Amino acid sequence: MRLALALSTALALLSGCSFFSGTTSRVERAVVDEVRSIGGVIAETTTERHWDGQTAVTNVLVTDMRSTDSWTALEKAIALLKAFGWTIEMRRLPDWVSMRSDRWKDTQLSLIRIASYQFDEFEDPELAKMITAVRTRGETEGVVVLELDRADRS
Repeated sequence: MRLALALSTALALLSGCSFFSGTTSRVERAVVDEVRSIGGVIAETTTERHWDGQTAVTNVLVTDMRSTDSWTALEKAIALLKAFGWTIEMRRLPDWVSMRSDRWKDTQLSLIRIASYQFDEFEDPELAKMITAVRTRGETEGVVVLELDRADRS
């Protein structure tokens, strides 16, 4: 009986070690503040993905660019970010742009028109509620979703 208890305690401690030795990757607060400054943030959250003891945190900012259409909103966000030194890495217009900054080398920034924004309501119900609420308010033509991830360059 004592041996079984000792073995189960040892196994619990060993399995807990991998949990505590995991790492969390997230962007610096200053990066989020810089990106937040380009428009009126109407909703904000973080999402987490977990795998093999790793946790990746994504900051999601739903930003009103005060534009009359989604194309203009996306272009306005790109122009304002370029003024901060961000450059376009990839472009899938009219819906999505990926940007990087030499100042924030470990950060990946995605800009997505809210009409095209895809989310998994089962994976992150809070994000789903937030996006659904913004969409149901209407007047989302000038809204862009900004996602910030830590992505170290090799």
